[in-house]
Amino acid sequence: MTSIKGIAKIAGVSTATVSRVLNNHPSVSEETRKRVKKVIIDLDYYPNALAQGLKTRTSKTIGLLLPEIQNMFIPAVTFGLEEILKQNGYLALLAYTFYDNEEECKSILAFAQRKIDALVHIGTREYAEKKTDFMTNILGDIPLFFINDIIHKENAYCIYNNEEEGAYQATKHLIEQGHKRIAFINGNPLYTSYFNKRKGFLRALDEAGLHFNPSFYADYQANLQDVYQPAEAYELTKRIMDSNSPPPTAFFAASDLLAIGLIRYLHQKKIPIPEGCSVVGFDNIPIAQHTHPPLTTVDQKPWELGQFTGRLILKVMKDGPLPEKHYVFVPTLIIRESSGRKTVKYSHQTLTS
Repeated sequence: MTSIKGIAKIAGVSTATVSRVLNNHPSVSEETRKRVKKVIIDLDYYPNALAQGLKTRTSKTIGLLLPEIQNMFIPAVTFGLEEILKQNGYLALLAYTFYDNEEECKSILAFAQRKIDALVHIGTREYAEKKTDFMTNILGDIPLFFINDIIHKENAYCIYNNEEEGAYQATKHLIEQGHKRIAFINGNPLYTSYFNKRKGFLRALDEAGLHFNPSFYADYQANLQDVYQPAEAYELTKRIMDSNSPPPTAFFAASDLLAIGLIRYLHQKKIPIPEGCSVVGFDNIPIAQHTHPPLTTVDQKPWELGQFTGRLILKVMKDGPLPEKHYVFVPTLIIRESSGRKTVKYSHQTLTS
């Protein structure tokens, strides 16, 4: 049976050097690393992760708790995170909950049986603090990492975009284009992400001295998966447009998929974008630049969030608990053709905004 000693003898290095290569330690020269890896590949050697865990008290396994897959933000974060983990010898175990409390509890129990080293949750949640208490009770004091959610626990690290600021910038951009009747299609405000986006929207209106019209606001209260369905946004847009005269001259949507749904409605009603109605989304998913017209949106840089979280996990694994628990990113407004306008026209009438 191949052993580290056998690999070291063939490669002409110490067992300590082989161990460093297996654990991607930076102190090994590139030439030595290649020589040792060639021997490892030739001998078809795979270290026993469980046995290593018994010695190092680590399983080299990270649990990823994902609420859904329809939101393109989540896979992008996951790809960035997994890349860093794999490069450093860690395995990511993925579990999807689809915003179901029972599924989340089952996944956490399964992760506990696998003795994961850390848990990552991507996305926002309803009643997040209460759910985190359950995580802690089951998983103990292992580090918890929350991407795009805010949790106040001793063992919790939060990596998130300042979504309030992103929503503020998006709304401010529409105001600077001359709009005064701005509608907002949001997700469930019980979730941190949508609560903060609503705050940013209202702050921009208040700063500009604009009145908040409740009939220009709609959110989808049911299962959060559905809020990302463009079909839901289509119906919410229809409700706002049908119940207001004069109608809004601009829409801010809490996600790009919501924006795509409302763009479909505007196209079907032959309301030109942006001349008849401007649209701004949130997320900057890949398809946003290919809508007609290309969508102005807020870029959350999900891949970079994932990469940063991966490096943060490695640092905590190496150095232990860190004093800094919250890491805030500032999203960027990406201005495209869906929001530019000078004169607003609707139903063949020129309207003042």
